[in-house]
Amino acid sequence: GKRVVVLEAGGACAAQDFTQREIAFGDLYLEGGLCATRDLGVAILAGATLGGGTTVNWSTSFRLPAHVGQEWEAESGVSGLQADLAPHFAALERELGIAQVARHNPNNAVIADGCAALGIHHAAMPRNAPRDCGEGCGYCGFGCAYAKKRSTARALLPDVVANGGSIYARTLVERILFDGRRATGVAACSTGTTGERRFTVRARLVVCAAGALRTPSLLARSGVVHPLLGRRLFLHPVAAAFAEFDRPIRTYLGPMQSAYSDEYAALTGNYGVKIEAAPTHPGLAALALPWRDRQAHAAAMDRIGTMATIFALARDRDPGQVSLDRECTVDYAISPYDAEHLAAGSLALFDIAFAAGATRASSLHNDPIVVERAQWNARRRSELDSQIRTAGFAPNRQPLFSAHQMGTAALGSSPANSVTDPFGRVWNREGLLVADASLFPQSSGVNPMLTIMALARRVANAAS
Repeated sequence: GKRVVVLEAGGACAAQDFTQREIAFGDLYLEGGLCATRDLGVAILAGATLGGGTTVNWSTSFRLPAHVGQEWEAESGVSGLQADLAPHFAALERELGIAQVARHNPNNAVIADGCAALGIHHAAMPRNAPRDCGEGCGYCGFGCAYAKKRSTARALLPDVVANGGSIYARTLVERILFDGRRATGVAACSTGTTGERRFTVRARLVVCAAGALRTPSLLARSGVVHPLLGRRLFLHPVAAAFAEFDRPIRTYLGPMQSAYSDEYAALTGNYGVKIEAAPTHPGLAALALPWRDRQAHAAAMDRIGTMATIFALARDRDPGQVSLDRECTVDYAISPYDAEHLAAGSLALFDIAFAAGATRASSLHNDPIVVERAQWNARRRSELDSQIRTAGFAPNRQPLFSAHQMGTAALGSSPANSVTDPFGRVWNREGLLVADASLFPQSSGVNPMLTIMALARRVANAAS
C-alpha cells in the first residue's frame, strides 16, 4: 500500500544482458568480485546488482533450521521469532516456486552417490528455480540468462513499478537524512551515462538493506552510534576439495547446487559443516588451484573437466567485524573452534569423493594434500586427518571463501544486546528500519537467502 523508491548502488540487468561469461564478476559482485578480508585470508563473494545476492546466487532456498531458530531466540532475547517467521517462509516458498531439480548434474551427483555409498545423510536441495533447469543453468552465478530463477529482481521488484514506485540503479545512498531522531529520507548520488547527479528522496520510512558489509557504514555515516554496529560479522567460511574422476564432470553444466549433506552439521552442538557442491568455471578454478609452477598449474587446468568441486561450509560461532568508514574493511579470523569443524569437514570431502569413485582427491592448500585412490585406506585416512589439522586454516594457507555475510546490525530485545528492535527498527530512531542479513543475531548454518527474505517480510509487515 506504500509508494516505494528503490535505490540500488549496483547496476540493473535483464535476462538478455547476462552473457554467461566470468567477466561478469566485475559488474555483478561487490568490489568487482575481489572483496576479501583485510589479510586476504577469505575471498568474499557478495552480489552488487539489482536483486543483490538473489541475482547471482546458486538458487539454494533453505528455511532457517528449527534448532538454529531456538538459538537465535536465546541469543537475541526475542521469543517467538521462529514461529513468527514460519508463515513468511511458507508465503515465500509459494512466491518463489521452490522446487527440487529433476536430476543432479555429475558434480552434485558426487555428493549424492558418495553419501549413499557411505550410508550417510544426503538430500536434494530446495531451489527458487524450475525443475527443468538444463545444462545452461550452470552459469547462474553470472545472472540467469533464461529468466527462470525467481530472484527478487524477477519475482518481487516488478511490483514496485506496477504500483507506482521507482527503481534507480547505479545510485549510491550517501547518508540517511534526519529531523531530530526521525528519518526523513536519503541523500543519494546517481552515476549514469550522463555523469553524476545528486538528489534527495523524502520518505516517511527509510529501509536500509545494503547487506551485512555495507549497512553498518551507511548507518554510521548517517549519525547512528551503537557499540555493536559492525560487530558480530559471520561469514560461513568454506573449504573446498577437488575430486578427479575417469569420466567427464564439467561442474559448470546443469543446475549449480542441487545436492547436500547434513551428516556433519552438528559436530559440536548445533555447529558443524554443510557439504555442498560448487560450479567451478575455468577462471575460478585457475584461482583456486594451488600454484607450484606454470607447468603443474597448466596440467591441472587440462584435467579440470574431470574434476568435481565439493566443499564444507562451516556454521561459524566466532565472528569478525566490518569497519564503519567508507572502506568497510573486513577483519575476520578462523577461530580454533570453527577450524576444528572445517578440518572435520575437509576430511569428509575425501571420504565422499572416494566413495563416489574418485581416482584422486586433493585439498586447495598452497602445498596441496593429494591422495590417490590406490592409497585410500584407514591408515592413509588417519594420516590425512593429521595433515589437515597440521596445515590448519591460518590466512593464505589455502583459499577460503565466503558467499554468505551475516550479522553486524543484529536485532534483539534491548539496545544493550542489539542495534535494532525485534522488528528491525533502529534503536532510538524513528522511521528507520534494517531489513537484510545484518539482522542475524548468529550465523544461520544454511544458505541464508530465504531467511533474509523472511525477516524482511516480517519487518515490512510490522511497519505497515
